[in-house]
Amino acid sequence: MRKHFLRILLQLVCSILLFGFCRAQSSNTIADSLQQLLRAKPEKDSNRVTILLNLSHSIVHENPDSSMKIAEQALVLSRELKWQKGIALSVRQKGLIYYFQSDFVKAIEFSQQALKEASSLKHTLLDASIYNNIANVYADMGYHEKALDYYMKLLDAAKQARHRIYEMNALINIGTVYLEQKKYSRALEYLNQGLAIAKADNNNSIASSVYNNIGIAYKNMNRLQESLQNLEQSFNLAKESNNLNTMAVSLSDMAEVFIMLKDYKKAQQYASESLKYSAPLKALQWQGNAYQILSLALEKQGRYQESMDAYKNHVMLRDSVMNDEKKQEINRKEIQFEFEKKEALLKAENEKKVALANAEINRQRIVRNAVIGGILVLLVSTVTGLILYKRKRDAEQQQKEAEFKTRVTDTEMKALRAQMNPHFIFNSLNSVADYMAKNNTKLADEYLTKFAKLMRMILENSEQKEVLLVEDLKALELYMQLEALRMNHKFTYEIKVDEEIDQENTLVPPLILQPFVENSIWHGIAQKDGHGKITIKIKKEGGMINCIVEDDGIGRTQSSVLAPPLDQSGKKSLGMKITTARIDIINKVKKSAAAIQLSDLQQGTRVEVKLPLELNF
Repeated sequence: MRKHFLRILLQLVCSILLFGFCRAQSSNTIADSLQQLLRAKPEKDSNRVTILLNLSHSIVHENPDSSMKIAEQALVLSRELKWQKGIALSVRQKGLIYYFQSDFVKAIEFSQQALKEASSLKHTLLDASIYNNIANVYADMGYHEKALDYYMKLLDAAKQARHRIYEMNALINIGTVYLEQKKYSRALEYLNQGLAIAKADNNNSIASSVYNNIGIAYKNMNRLQESLQNLEQSFNLAKESNNLNTMAVSLSDMAEVFIMLKDYKKAQQYASESLKYSAPLKALQWQGNAYQILSLALEKQGRYQESMDAYKNHVMLRDSVMNDEKKQEINRKEIQFEFEKKEALLKAENEKKVALANAEINRQRIVRNAVIGGILVLLVSTVTGLILYKRKRDAEQQQKEAEFKTRVTDTEMKALRAQMNPHFIFNSLNSVADYMAKNNTKLADEYLTKFAKLMRMILENSEQKEVLLVEDLKALELYMQLEALRMNHKFTYEIKVDEEIDQENTLVPPLILQPFVENSIWHGIAQKDGHGKITIKIKKEGGMINCIVEDDGIGRTQSSVLAPPLDQSGKKSLGMKITTARIDIINKVKKSAAAIQLSDLQQGTRVEVKLPLELNF
């Protein structure tokens, strides 16, 4: 059974902006009141910015597009007024809107910008609210360590400002992240600290959720009586505030504990109770869990027909939840890939800027030292000594310039390796969606698993100049498996490596052959009647390795893809263009004769990529 832990989402906006509106009011009532305030006070001042931000936040869930436009108005006005706090709050609000829209990349971007805008204000609580927003994004993306880092920053800021609500929020969410990581002792340490604050403040709604998470931790540690005590506390507090969601979750978790205790009648009783509360909420996840436990409890009592009926309900609800979760997983994978790709490109760009800055510093240092040295030489040496010094200085300058060019070239190569043809990414995601639409969840799972593995390999290898041949061929084979699945196995493939080549010791640029394999598939075999075959051969030729890609497709006579290569949009192929640039850089750095050669076969096309032979050791 998959557990969804209860994370505390603290609304930090009101306490910082001092909005002065009662939380009991509906969002529509608040929005109407704020609209009236705007009409009554047309003056362009900081009060208007505050009202605009309140209005934006009040409609963020009902109308996110309008919420974003209003936040932008607040930002423009703040800049006109040169009100730095308003600028920081407006940028933070835009990041929050992107978070609610699940656009995590932009949510992080604007939240980080908000931190920069707030840095000069020395406003601890404002910083704390932004830390919380960033941590929530990372937690939702599954980046637990990054989430913990920002929750810890939130905790430090809350303690510094002596703000109990912020401190409670940080402690509980830190504990919940540790719970998701299965670090139960650490989870209990922070959850109990957060619970103490919630109880002291009589915040029963928060306390009920924390008791539930503590109960789950004890259950997973097999401390079942302690688990039951905390889950009962969770249920009782939730019942006081009529929180049906937490009541249903707590009852379902208690039923699971009774299964572990082999008290099947009580397990049946609590699972049935959970269903009574979760059904009106249409909470499919909790209903599915409860039916699964109910089925097991009935089976253990020998009530097989009732058990089967409950299990059927569980399967029906599970499939509905799985479809929703798969859609969310596809969206999360796409966002995660874009986020990591952007980080890789930014890292390469930053390294390039650092290289340029260091080169300028070195140049200035050399010039300064040369001037000082020249004066000293004029005082203590002869014209011959000056000439010798100049020659030495020129040699050092040439060496520095050569090192600088190598570093810049290296960062350019990193940026090239971090790129990936977007057609493949989006087409792959569409393929998974198509499998799901046809209720082929098994094939969707298989495809999504392979796709995620390939994306991870691409991102890891993008940081490397060269990778082992055996690893690169694994990535290439995984790519061909995905394309074969998409094309309903229209082609087969074969990879041949000469015995004299040590695959586990030979280095090659990562995914150097992928664009040519892609062209073979989509512009050679896809347009061919019947099935096709792709053959990849790796041979040693003197001090070079010859990587050959052959296909039995329609050939270049019927396709203009390879001369010049075109992609599906009719523009020059990004993959081919990048590969040509990579070959040029390899030749520049290694003084080699790497080359790409295209030739026509009687049926199909042959591409040869010759690379300098490089060994790991």
